[in-house]
Amino acid sequence: MALTDVEEKASTLLGQGGMQQPATVGPDQPEPILMAGLGDRLAAKAARAMFGEGGSIMEQSRQRARDIESGSYKVPKKGKTDEIGNVQLPPEEVAPEVIPEAPAAVSPAIEEPRGAQKIAQEFDESLPPDTPERFIRPDDDPYNKYLTVGDDDIDAVMRAPDRRDELIGGGMTDFNGDRLPDESGIQERMEAISRQYAGEMDAAKRKTVTFEAAKRVADLVGANPKKLQAVAQAVLERRAGEGINVEGLGMMESMLAARDLLVSEVKKLDDLANAAIGGEAVDLAGFRYQMEFVANLQRQIRGAKAEYARTLGGMRIQARVRSTNPALAREAAAKNDMDLRDMLDGFGGAQSVEEMARAYKDLKDPSRKMSFARGLSMRRKIGNAFYEVWQHALLTNPISQTKNIISGVYTTFLNPNLELAGGIAIGAARRAFSGADDGAKLTDLQAQMFGQIIAMREALMAAGRSFATGTTPSKIEGSEAGALAGKDGQRRVPAFSGEAFGASGAIGTGIDVLGNMFTLGRVGFRTLEGGDTFFKVAGRRGELYKNALIEGQSRGKQGEELIDFIAEYTIDPPAETLNKMDFVAKYNTLQNELDRVGKAINLVAKLPILRYFAPFIKTPYNSSKYSFVDRSLLGAAWGSTGAMIRAGGAQRDEAIARISLGTIVGGTALGLVLSGEISGGGPSDPARRQTLVSEGWQPYSFKVAGEWFSYAGMEPLSSIIGVWADVAEIGTSVNLDMEDEDFWPNLVGAGIAATMYNVSNKTFMGNFATLAEVISDPSRRTKNMMDDFVRTVVPRGVAGMKRSGVPILGDIDFVKENIIDLSGDPIIRDAQSYIEEIKAQIPSLSRTLNPAVDEYGRDKVRGVAGLTGERNLALGPDIMSPMYKRKEEKNVVSDERLRLGGLYLKNDSTQFTHRDLDEPIILTNDQRYFRNQQRGKIGFKFMKDLIENDSEYKQLQKMSIAAREAGTPNEDIDELLKAKLRNAYKLAEQAANAKLLQHKIYGPSLEKVIRQKIVKQKAAKNEGL
Repeated sequence: MALTDVEEKASTLLGQGGMQQPATVGPDQPEPILMAGLGDRLAAKAARAMFGEGGSIMEQSRQRARDIESGSYKVPKKGKTDEIGNVQLPPEEVAPEVIPEAPAAVSPAIEEPRGAQKIAQEFDESLPPDTPERFIRPDDDPYNKYLTVGDDDIDAVMRAPDRRDELIGGGMTDFNGDRLPDESGIQERMEAISRQYAGEMDAAKRKTVTFEAAKRVADLVGANPKKLQAVAQAVLERRAGEGINVEGLGMMESMLAARDLLVSEVKKLDDLANAAIGGEAVDLAGFRYQMEFVANLQRQIRGAKAEYARTLGGMRIQARVRSTNPALAREAAAKNDMDLRDMLDGFGGAQSVEEMARAYKDLKDPSRKMSFARGLSMRRKIGNAFYEVWQHALLTNPISQTKNIISGVYTTFLNPNLELAGGIAIGAARRAFSGADDGAKLTDLQAQMFGQIIAMREALMAAGRSFATGTTPSKIEGSEAGALAGKDGQRRVPAFSGEAFGASGAIGTGIDVLGNMFTLGRVGFRTLEGGDTFFKVAGRRGELYKNALIEGQSRGKQGEELIDFIAEYTIDPPAETLNKMDFVAKYNTLQNELDRVGKAINLVAKLPILRYFAPFIKTPYNSSKYSFVDRSLLGAAWGSTGAMIRAGGAQRDEAIARISLGTIVGGTALGLVLSGEISGGGPSDPARRQTLVSEGWQPYSFKVAGEWFSYAGMEPLSSIIGVWADVAEIGTSVNLDMEDEDFWPNLVGAGIAATMYNVSNKTFMGNFATLAEVISDPSRRTKNMMDDFVRTVVPRGVAGMKRSGVPILGDIDFVKENIIDLSGDPIIRDAQSYIEEIKAQIPSLSRTLNPAVDEYGRDKVRGVAGLTGERNLALGPDIMSPMYKRKEEKNVVSDERLRLGGLYLKNDSTQFTHRDLDEPIILTNDQRYFRNQQRGKIGFKFMKDLIENDSEYKQLQKMSIAAREAGTPNEDIDELLKAKLRNAYKLAEQAANAKLLQHKIYGPSLEKVIRQKIVKQKAAKNEGL
């Protein structure tokens, strides 16, 4: 990866949670993208010009870090340390693979560090002088929270191998010696540690130095999978077609030993399930590890091919050097916990694993427990494979990818920097009036922007790798789509794959090929994954540089000392900062963990049938919280904004800026709605809504030069604008008046109603509403629901190309005229069956169906007609843009319908009534299209003539207008006017039927059917007599 040493080092830290080895720029790699080829002084000046003082400091620190890595510069340190301030321990002090217990979860709102003088007072005498300052926490006292040992204790542990018989002659105290590596004095040293710390580890002291939890996992699972017992090795290494052979045992004894091993491991799984419920990351990891182990034992014992190396190998956690320095020990433990949680994310997250443990614990029958460990049934696996194909079909539309990019730009670059700038202004005002000395500074914003910009190359390369492989780099949690777990806690693998079906060899390869074919290579998933990875890397880097500068300045660092501090900080950030970077990356891409409400919705959505109503929960739910809570007045008490306010200082200033900016955006939208330049969701009344649409209106759009452009695809900004637009529309509909004593209660009610309306119209909630309607009225709603579902079977990318045209091929006249017409078809087609619903969305096939018509007999066509007659569907490239557009087309009939509060006109009938027939005739598709087209056109003409020329109507209209202007609408007169319009439209149906009978093609065939029906009807009546 062509990055500076610092950038490459930070990339390593993203994946491993800590520094592993020096980074270098390889001979074949190009120079860094930023300031490439410039001297240090010139680069610093350029950075200052771009990002001000903060940028200059960051650029110098970046170059200083590169010098530190190359060895050309050494930071002055107290005591004997390596070049970056870490204590070097001999190889034999590498801890065995014992996983430390998780520390308390880090909140996004973290208390700001205190001044350097206070730190010196608290820690100069309590921590070793060689402790890197970036790892010293101002709110910790090492003597209270960590065990410390003296030189004698260390010497006793190091000399432990010389006392082997004394220490482990009678077995180990806390560990299962048969399951630990007996080499390099590990067992002797672990026993010595156990005896030294016996009785000293109370609950409060186990937060970071957690031997107790590690001992429990090591005893139940084993600290080193390479040293598993001979029976386990024989089972797991069994080849297909062979028996289980344990050295020194016969065939029967080997099988009995395998059985006993399985039973003992299931018992251990029981213990681990108990520990996992309510436990910490180490307990959850131990349970999940053992679950995988038991599943593989069963597969091998009953003859399945081993997947041991792949499934268990990925769960190994790299050991970190253990230090007697409390600050460094804390860092290692915290970063180990991050590694564990990163591994748990691959199984759906810690909560999913805990739910899995609860489900397992509730099973009483051992056979059911073993079945649970083995995984899903074949029926569920097939169902998941189909679900993955369907889910991918929803994401193949390039417009989905455009929406993701727009969202990422807004939430990663635009909004965080604007909000931080607002926080800086609020902090400056607060300091000026109150004399406070805390708060964000301009250099913080400059550092954040600097980090975001220099991360571009790294982010692009990480996004490219993510797209190519379909996976996200370690420490960067993936998107919601693509990695489908069979059930809570299962390792996330593609559902339509040989691995998910437990198949290998030719069968497994065949399943993989089919999975890639039906999901189109999972290009939709991989594209979203790549986009999210790009924004996560950029967000992490901005947060890293901002925190490095804040930490350095809070400790009184200036000049070269500050540059040195930041350089080291960015090479190996503290675990607390890594946690903040992770939070920012997930928050910016709307991938942060769900709260209680979100988890409850997600739990319902996971049910086998309901998941088709809400295939994606996390992203839309977090988007709603981002808009409706964090950037509204609700944020003062709830969400991440509320946490920032409670934290105080700079975070409180930024939180106030969040709410203020969200309110300013919303207030602007409210004013534009009142002036008619922006629309909200529109009326829920079908009559009024249909009338608005007839004039070219569309929901959640802004109007420019007589054209409506949709902003609905610009989430989460669109939700902020949309909810305020809905407040304005609701307020207008109920005639809010500031002079009314109930104005403020009504305004609050409008705000609540608008929020509920906006949230309920989001896909993840709207589909649940559809399900509720089907349950309450299945006879009327089921068909609409099934129509909607059938439409989703066609990949959205294919449906998009139907509207905009197949790229390249759709523009070639020879292909269009002689082979197949793949040009864009913006017409909405009239589909009367499930097959036709599918055809209506496929290029070329859609043209075999007639257009759908509106109430005025006009073909329903998307977009706006261009100068040459083609249709422009959106602002920008039609195939990629989510900003759909329509042209406003006012007319006297629609204006009158709107004035009367809306008038619904139905023009989609499939029936033809005749005076001599008791039952209507079902028209053919062509007959129906012609008749409804004529009925709409004639109906519009009749209503227009009525409004403009009928004296009685005009007199009633004047009375209606006068009553409304007086503030006392006359509903009786309005209903009478509506009845006259309906009657005119009804007369148009008779005229249209007459025209159908006169049609030279459709008329004769229809007359024939009428005669046949009359004959059958008379015959039936005669038989009845």
